[in-house]
Amino acid sequence: MLHGRFTIGLCCMAMHKEPVKTFLDSFVNKISERNDCLLMIYHCFDDISSVISDSSNADSVFDAVSYNSLDAMVVYQTDEHQNKIFRKICRNCEQHSIPVISIDVPFDNAFYVSFGYGEAFSRIVEHLITEHGCRKIKHMAGIKGNDFSQTRIDSCAEIMKKHGLEFSENDVMYGEFWDYPTRVAMDNFFASGEALPDAFVCANDAMAMSVCSKLNEKGYRVPKDVIVTGFDGIELEKYHIPRLTTAKRDYDELAETIIGI
Repeated sequence: MLHGRFTIGLCCMAMHKEPVKTFLDSFVNKISERNDCLLMIYHCFDDISSVISDSSNADSVFDAVSYNSLDAMVVYQTDEHQNKIFRKICRNCEQHSIPVISIDVPFDNAFYVSFGYGEAFSRIVEHLITEHGCRKIKHMAGIKGNDFSQTRIDSCAEIMKKHGLEFSENDVMYGEFWDYPTRVAMDNFFASGEALPDAFVCANDAMAMSVCSKLNEKGYRVPKDVIVTGFDGIELEKYHIPRLTTAKRDYDELAETIIGI
């Protein structure tokens, strides 16, 4: 403890961007409501991802963690390429007998808190089928083999099967969670000559907005000609025309859950 207060560490990257910024806003507000806690943030602006091969800067930041001053550690990994760094942090915490709470990514000997991504995605697909009569759905997935992406693929497949509707590997497109790969995937779709589905169900809002853009370029109207849905409820979606059906994380509840642990 520091100055008689429970001291929580937080290790994260790119806290100036979603989703880390949104979580941090809620977490700091919840900590501020108490007078028995301190928060120490260890952060690197480098957003270690598949496009960055050198993580030495991030490594040096997290090597400066003052483990002897901490009572608990929260880690927020947002890309699988950050895994090596966060595993090292978790091992160091274990050596110092510091409990770790991990957001979204399970680590050995750590508490694990995550949103119900599969359940929420299933509800979107269910809504399209039962409320809008969709029978043919194309899914714009994230990165092939990624756990977050696969959860959403499985959820879509499960709900389609539940309603006796066809959903195969050919109905899955990979936009890798970003704009450019999504646009390439849509170009490939149009080049195939395949008929337009009833809906494009996207694994996040960024890809959904890119899908809308490509459809508009081809003269299709969303949602009149085809429905497009997103996921994550990012801030930018509020300014998209038309607004997307999406699923928004409850970061206040996440913050309260972590503090409760």
